[in-house]
Amino acid sequence: MEDQVAQAALAMVSPTTDAATRRQASQFLEEWTQRHDAWDVYAKWLGSFRSLSEKTSDQIAMQMLCLTMLQTKLRKEIPRNDHSKWHPSIQIVRQELWEYARQQQFSTDASLSSLLTPCCICNAAVIVRCGILSEFMSHVGNTNTNSDLSPDVMFRLLACIPYEMEACQDLTTPQVTQELVPFLEVVLDIIRRGLEDTSTTSNIQLPACMALKEWSNISHVSLSQLNTPTCGGQRAVLPALMSLLSSSTNSYNDERLLQAASQALTAAVMVVSDHCTPTREAAAASMWNAISSGFIVNPMRLASQNEWHDACHALATLICTFVTEQVDDLISQPAEVGLEFLLQIQAHPHTPVAVIPLDCWLTVQETPLEERHENWRKPLFRKVVATLLARMTFPTNFVNWEEELDLDSQEFHELRRMVTDVLVSGYYLLRGELIQTLTNHVRTATHWTASEAALVCLSQIARDVCGRCKSNAAAGTSIARDRDLTCQELLQLLEQLVSVDVKQQHSVLLASILNFCGSYCPAWNSMNCPPQAILRLLQFLQSSFSTLPLESAKATRAVFVSCLSKSMPSLDDLQGSNNQSSNVMPLVLKSVRDSMEAALATSSEEAMTMVAEGATRLVTKSKDPAMARQGLVNDLIHPIVQRGQLALNAFPESGDSKDWLSPNVQLALESLVTIMSVIHVIVRFCDAPHVPAISEWLLMEIGPFLEAVQGRTTNLGAQQMVIPKWITIHMQLLRNSASQESMVLAMFSNTIPLIVQALEGTKDPSTLKYISTAVEMFGGKSDEVDHSFKELLSHVTNIVANHARSTECAELLQSFFECMQRFILYGPRALCYNPQFGTILTLAVESIRALNGAKESTRASLMFLSQLFGFNLLRVSPQAQQVLQEAWQMVLKDMLKHHGSTLVQSCVVGLAGGPQMLWPAYADCLFQVVQSILNNPRGENGSSADLTDEMLQQWLLSSMTSVISSKDTNMTTEMCSQVVSILFTLARKGTKGRPKAKMLLSDFAKILKGEMAPDALVSYALQ
Repeated sequence: MEDQVAQAALAMVSPTTDAATRRQASQFLEEWTQRHDAWDVYAKWLGSFRSLSEKTSDQIAMQMLCLTMLQTKLRKEIPRNDHSKWHPSIQIVRQELWEYARQQQFSTDASLSSLLTPCCICNAAVIVRCGILSEFMSHVGNTNTNSDLSPDVMFRLLACIPYEMEACQDLTTPQVTQELVPFLEVVLDIIRRGLEDTSTTSNIQLPACMALKEWSNISHVSLSQLNTPTCGGQRAVLPALMSLLSSSTNSYNDERLLQAASQALTAAVMVVSDHCTPTREAAAASMWNAISSGFIVNPMRLASQNEWHDACHALATLICTFVTEQVDDLISQPAEVGLEFLLQIQAHPHTPVAVIPLDCWLTVQETPLEERHENWRKPLFRKVVATLLARMTFPTNFVNWEEELDLDSQEFHELRRMVTDVLVSGYYLLRGELIQTLTNHVRTATHWTASEAALVCLSQIARDVCGRCKSNAAAGTSIARDRDLTCQELLQLLEQLVSVDVKQQHSVLLASILNFCGSYCPAWNSMNCPPQAILRLLQFLQSSFSTLPLESAKATRAVFVSCLSKSMPSLDDLQGSNNQSSNVMPLVLKSVRDSMEAALATSSEEAMTMVAEGATRLVTKSKDPAMARQGLVNDLIHPIVQRGQLALNAFPESGDSKDWLSPNVQLALESLVTIMSVIHVIVRFCDAPHVPAISEWLLMEIGPFLEAVQGRTTNLGAQQMVIPKWITIHMQLLRNSASQESMVLAMFSNTIPLIVQALEGTKDPSTLKYISTAVEMFGGKSDEVDHSFKELLSHVTNIVANHARSTECAELLQSFFECMQRFILYGPRALCYNPQFGTILTLAVESIRALNGAKESTRASLMFLSQLFGFNLLRVSPQAQQVLQEAWQMVLKDMLKHHGSTLVQSCVVGLAGGPQMLWPAYADCLFQVVQSILNNPRGENGSSADLTDEMLQQWLLSSMTSVISSKDTNMTTEMCSQVVSILFTLARKGTKGRPKAKMLLSDFAKILKGEMAPDALVSYALQ
């Protein structure tokens, strides 16, 4: 067996082994290591490794594999402190592991030293599980006994013990701590001696710090414990650790040493159990005072010089965690050195290090000003803002991110995002002073990067600054003076920014200017900014579209929505006065047109729709109908329709695919689709109750264009791109004009033939969505309307039924059955008395049976059938409920009798093997079928058109029995009968039993799959 194991291990580690052989070897080793007699082989294996005189790379890899597998076996098969279940060879393995560790400590070969860590893990697992931890601690902690382990191996073993104790499955986290606490003082004493011994080398200090880190994390070593002398002596661990973290040199050139020492001390600082104790306060005071002597400062400088980023991060985390935890004690002190050091960290060139102090500043701001020393008030946050401003600034040689090699874009943008809270906090302390500082920084900057950073800072605090600008504080108060100063600074900066030449600005700076202009739109409105200034701002934004369309559109939308639309009533009033500003309104509308044309000149659909939304919301705020019509029609819709007409003119007259595939036609087609998206946005936001005729104006302007689109789009591929947009616009027009019934009916009458034509030609699902909207609006209004919908549905059903045979019909079926759901709610007469009603039900049942991965269409079918047969539980109008009740007697019960068996079987099969996401839909459909038969009115003989309880029970039991016979499951026929009985009881409760019934059927599915025990049914039977 030893030879087979060795050969399999060699095959696993050898680079020349083929994949098939490696898989076989892996499977063999996995099965072998789980055998009880594997302990004997492990013992011999370890012994053979120690006897090797020369070790090749394959042999070293085999040893690593052996130790890795042994770790798993030790943790799984050695019960802690239970000697009765140990294999006799475990003691031999334990001895071999100890000897193996002793042998590895004398190795100077780097490849062999890599085996030391897994060896120590195995030894630690044995020590913890074999109950010899106390013996081991006495051995290594006795200063009068020469240990047979080197300090390096001893510290590595100590570091592994807390982790192995935590890996014991029989111990909770508090129990792990409780097991380790008795040995904590001994461990700290050993670590202290390792740190204090000047004869040691870095390879001893590093494992000592690693051991301290592990024991601190898992045993929750506090700062007080580190500052308490160990084992009755005079010295504690903390001074030794502080000495290590105060050195200005590192002769061992090892980043890991600084990192481990910092992390160990950080873990102790974060333990709060000793807060407010004299020992902790003394420790904290010694640490804070030691900063002036180089504590943390010196190693941070050394790590920064060597670009040891992990060490810098650990050191920064240590000092910032310390300040955050001890802020109540520190904040009343001058602390010049400590605060200066935190600011230096914030200015660190490595971004993950620079962001660490941000939490410190937020914690400081939680302390009331009267409890802080002056150095922790405004002077500190002036420096914080200045440092952040410098840290957020692009390099002066920055061109774009594609050419930037030194700056990480993700880190840079993350820094800017994370400083927002600190800047906002600083604003609430500095108020107008901060605004003045940032605006001066923009004005006096000699390079665009400095201006850009200040503008970013202003934009990040814009929401809070706008709140101050809206203040109604009385004149002469401090708040009013601050508000006036803020408004003055912002207006002056705005005037300066909008007067620059866009083409001469760096694109990054221009983006920040645009963001600033848009972010402060609420302020421009609240500070009574002159309309002429806003118009100049819009002219500036219009000139920026060619460079940065999306950013310009966002700012333009903000000006329209958050600024001009708020002041539109006052502008209307000016229009009728003799005031010099009475000509402002035509200029505003001209600016709307210019902004829309500037957006249309770009290729960005998002930019166009943003401007269209803002412009629509602006012009619809006008109280003057003439102005509203001029703004909507002349200044907004006309430029858009003209662009769309240009696209239509490029379309070929024929429907030949070759003509439509030319580049010019394809560009025109894309342009038309974009224009229609813009029109949809206008229709969507064109809401002005104070101007009732606005919907009529809108339809008059875009109606002919929409007809031209439908008539000129003769190619099938083009129709598939255009029709969804065309229908979406018509759907929105229907919703907008709901209050004007005559106009809406006329619109619908003209549109529906085109919709049906589009459905016949393209089979586009959006056509059915339009019909759904129409049914929701007009269904049940009159017998004439219902008759029209009846004919429409009959024709549509024929189209869908013929197309349902194709493989690409899932989306069409989904939209069709979603449309049928609307018919149930709003037009039940047109559905239930339709000559194609049987075809519709057959389509629904077949759609459920032939799932074919089309989950959404199956869900829509199930929901349709659930609503149809569960009509008595629907919340519908009394008229609709009466129609459905009549339909039950006349049509529905016959249809259910015809399709019931197949439908029940499909639902049960779906629960047994269908996607779990569809279980609720299957369960609900099955419940509605059951309750409709049990709860709806019966005939004279107690039956419902021969739909008896016995027939329903037969359907259910037959389907369930068929399913369990084809599956390997614990479900029995008796359990199926129990499920049916419980389902009947719940169904008779109607709506109240519905949730529980769906849970029952979902549990039935889980029992079939083996995910739940059959005993789960007992809880339902007891209710």
